[in-house]
Amino acid sequence: METIEGLQQRVDYEKGRKGYPEGFPPLPDIPAERYISPEFYQLELKYLW
Repeated sequence: METIEGLQQRVDYEKGRKGYPEGFPPLPDIPAERYISPEFYQLELKYLW
């Protein structure tokens, strides 16, 4: 079982990181158009929801 101190050390380590961990896969691009395009919004409503 992990101690409170051990958990706090892990939290501090994660908070101190300045980037993704080594070997972390690249994140996909998010199409920003979906947040500003009324046409895109209507298509989402029609085909996704």
